[in-house]
Amino acid sequence: MKILYLKKKKGRIYRSEDIIPGLRHGESGAPEMDGCFVSVSDTPLHWAVCVSEVRAGFDMEESSRVISPKAARALHPLEQSYLAAIEAVSSEWRAEFLAIWTAKESYMKFCGEGLRLGASSFSVIAEDMSFSRVVEKKDYPAARLIRLDAPAGITASLCVPADAGPDAAGAIEIKWEHIEYDAPFRVSALEKAAGYLDTKAYASGELREKLKKDGYPDEDINEALRALEERGYLSDEDFARSYAERSRERGRGRLRIRRELAQKGIGRDLIELVLSEEGGPVRAGSANPAPESAAFAAYSPDSAAPEEDEPAAETEFDRALAAALKTAPGIASETDRAVREKLLAKIGRKLSSLGYETSVIYAVFDRLRG
Repeated sequence: MKILYLKKKKGRIYRSEDIIPGLRHGESGAPEMDGCFVSVSDTPLHWAVCVSEVRAGFDMEESSRVISPKAARALHPLEQSYLAAIEAVSSEWRAEFLAIWTAKESYMKFCGEGLRLGASSFSVIAEDMSFSRVVEKKDYPAARLIRLDAPAGITASLCVPADAGPDAAGAIEIKWEHIEYDAPFRVSALEKAAGYLDTKAYASGELREKLKKDGYPDEDINEALRALEERGYLSDEDFARSYAERSRERGRGRLRIRRELAQKGIGRDLIELVLSEEGGPVRAGSANPAPESAAFAAYSPDSAAPEEDEPAAETEFDRALAAALKTAPGIASETDRAVREKLLAKIGRKLSSLGYETSVIYAVFDRLRG
């Protein structure tokens, strides 16, 4: 007797008939295979089939499964009493509940009824509060219960005919065998990528990495990205321009924008093209650039308040100056030189974290000192 099992991959389709050639489902829905008995168990993360020379019922559950205390109400009174002696929902309680549940399911499969048999209509716990070696119900065959030594993360049980031997665990050799199966994807790479783009914009490099993590092969990914680009749904140039614009609105400087775009897989030439569209950086030594800066005027005590319709600051210097005055709003009127220098140091750290070039930071310092 052997149990073939596999760990599922996210977003794949696992059908028993495809995993094991020759396996099918009969009119009752129970799995069948010529020349042997089979019993299938399917969980969110695992799939397994018991292939046996004798009639068998097999069930498994993931040990990490979350269980509500209310679930015990569906059990037989003896099983409820067994669990009542353990602290509810503790790790021990969950482990024992799963042991009971897989034992019950394995017997229900052994009888060929599944859940139709009724979970509360029989017990796998004996009167002495131990697991029964033989499980039975009126009008149904008796079965020997085997609590399996399963792979990590799995709780499993097996039921075989009661006359399988005086000690079923010793009389029947049970082997677990891990199998490989390349299950088809539930959705194509193109559909998956389009779904990602429905929620937010992505650069092609980012989208490629997400699809790789989902397990799609490079050939499918390349075809999906190419189709999206041809249809106008994916453009690194549009993404880079939009990202740079949003970053500028948030007060970020060129160095940070350049670094973040590179991290998102945007090519160096495209990054430089996008950054150049706003104009070059302020050079060191330009003591008073942008003399009519809206940002400085807004904070200068000697200047009239700007009109409400005045456009927002647009240059790298304007954004850096606005960030500086927001970081230390009192610097424009501060007369104590030592205090001003401390505020400038604070501003320098802030502008550096926002990604402004050194020349821009020094130009802001010159303006504020002036």
